[in-house]
Amino acid sequence: MSRPPRMEFAGALHHAMARGDRREEIFRDDRDRWKFLGYLAEGAERYRVKVHCYVLMENHFIWSS
Repeated sequence: MSRPPRMEFAGALHHAMARGDRREEIFRDDRDRWKFLGYLAEGAERYRVKVHCYVLMENHFIWSS
């Protein structure tokens, strides 16, 4: 069963998360983590999103904006 559509409005806060398949690691090392943070910063700037916080763990990441 699919979930209901998200409500979107100006100023809304969002929480996003992604996890590796079968909880496998998604970051091999700190170099991977820094590369991901660069992509996150680039995307936030491009789409004018303020990232309030983020967490990078071995097998998943979470960010809120």
